[in-house]
Amino acid sequence: MLVKCCGWWHSRHAFYILFFFLSLSDHIHDWHFGTPSGQWVSMAVPSDGSYGIPEGLIFSFPVNIDAQSREWKIVQGLDLDDFAKQKIDITTKELLAERDEALEACNVVPDKLSAIKVFSHL
Repeated sequence: MLVKCCGWWHSRHAFYILFFFLSLSDHIHDWHFGTPSGQWVSMAVPSDGSYGIPEGLIFSFPVNIDAQSREWKIVQGLDLDDFAKQKIDITTKELLAERDEALEACNVVPDKLSAIKVFSHL
């Protein structure tokens, strides 16, 4: 029974590792080659306040990536239904709580810090 349990855990663990590296590969590909005109991908980037996400919070946004400069820009003006807005609100609250907990552990006051200020303290 223990062997089956451990085997199941290892199989499940391997799946998550594979998923992580496939996602990482896609992310690096998109960042390097850019996005085709009119298309966007989701990328975790510091918020500029778009879609009501507090500035500086690292959040998954729709972005366009320029193939030449490899710079990303948050896509503006996407229509979000009530379900999406609710999920974004829940995720924002969770991320803020996690950020504040991590900053507190580093003895950094989490009041209105941008991502740049956070990383300069560490």
